Amino acid sequence: MTDLIGGLIDVVGERHVLVEPAAQQRFLRDFSWYSPVLADAFVDTRIDAVVQPATLAELAELVALGVRHRAPMTVRGAGTGNYGQSVPLYGGILIDMRRLNRIVSLGEDSVEVEAGAVWEDVEVAARSVGRELRIMPTTYHVATVAGFLAGGSGGLGAVTYGRTWDNHNFASVELLSAEDPPRTLRLEGDDLRFVLHTYGTVGIVTRLRLPLVAAHSWQGWYATFESFDACYELGWELSDDEAVLKRLVSVHEAPIPSMFEPVKRLFTPDQSAALLMLDEGSVDRARATVGRFGGVLRPWPNKPLITEFPFAHTVLWTKKHDPASTWLQTRFKNDRQVALEQVHQLQARFGRRVVNHIEFVRTPDGLNPSGLPALFTSDPREIDAVIAFCEQIGVQVANPHSYVVKEGGMVKDIAAVVAFKARTDPFGLLNPGKLDGTFYAGAVNR
Repeated sequence: MTDLIGGLIDVVGERHVLVEPAAQQRFLRDFSWYSPVLADAFVDTRIDAVVQPATLAELAELVALGVRHRAPMTVRGAGTGNYGQSVPLYGGILIDMRRLNRIVSLGEDSVEVEAGAVWEDVEVAARSVGRELRIMPTTYHVATVAGFLAGGSGGLGAVTYGRTWDNHNFASVELLSAEDPPRTLRLEGDDLRFVLHTYGTVGIVTRLRLPLVAAHSWQGWYATFESFDACYELGWELSDDEAVLKRLVSVHEAPIPSMFEPVKRLFTPDQSAALLMLDEGSVDRARATVGRFGGVLRPWPNKPLITEFPFAHTVLWTKKHDPASTWLQTRFKNDRQVALEQVHQLQARFGRRVVNHIEFVRTPDGLNPSGLPALFTSDPREIDAVIAFCEQIGVQVANPHSYVVKEGGMVKDIAAVVAFKARTDPFGLLNPGKLDGTFYAGAVNR
């Protein structure tokens, strides 16, 4: 092990090799504590070193060194994942990619960046030439581009352009294989499925090319309703209206909005609410639509930003309100009425133990209401009962209570990913235990 640490220091310098447990600790945590099932999964995590390369040449040397020592290697960005995507299970080396953060090239139609580039920095660069990114995570202030590719799914812009794997939202990716010496591979088109939401298990992403579109003047708005049905209907109507330019349509059943502590004054406990990001030219049309469904549209305050409340941010606020609460990720049917009927079935079966939160996402198969409901329980058996009921009524579940890609349910062709990994990671060193294993069933005694 001394030889490995010495080799790492030779590559990046002593300052960028962290071997003291106290210095490593912040790299071994993410937001998996949202789940009572995952809360203890990583408490005993230990690693040999955190290493911070600054160039692609340094990264390639580190990978080759890790392969020679047969050391497990886990790649990490900002650590904003929600189910342990970048928390190692088997020690070894944790590669912090955030020094690899250059914007390589910027054009009218696309931008090429290094893996550790921060989404906000890329958006600012694009806006300097009148363009913007199609999609980005709500954690864009800190999240890295490759981290969202490897561990994320939906975010700002998904209501128009879909999830990370839809509509070529990532144009191309370059990655290193876990070999000595590592090979450089370039993926695009359908081959991107091997790296999308596979937690860095098949290769180490180095560069990415992202499509750009014309920049808009986005504004935050919120609409309040006396019933969640009306709020849901408004969400569908706005999301499906091509004349309304939007970056976010996020609907929340009461009392969730009143749990948004910094802005709870905006809502009463019995109000459901839609959080919206609209182009300034679409506000009047959106206001009229909100009115048709009995709601009231108001501008979002200057601070805090509206992006701090939708998607998985909602889980943070509900857990601050009730530490015993948790969440799920679901996909209702791509049918306006059928999806609402599924919402009603959940309400009838679980009452206030399951409270709805839906993000509208435009997929190649049509508009999809994607659920991130709040579950007011910390009992794994009750969580599993909600999952089983969802599956019974035709609501797909992407399980956030497992750190295994296969159990998470977002990657459909695991066999193809495993076959690709055999070619790029022949010794099984990249984030081992995360791709094709089992965790959840044993954790809940299913």
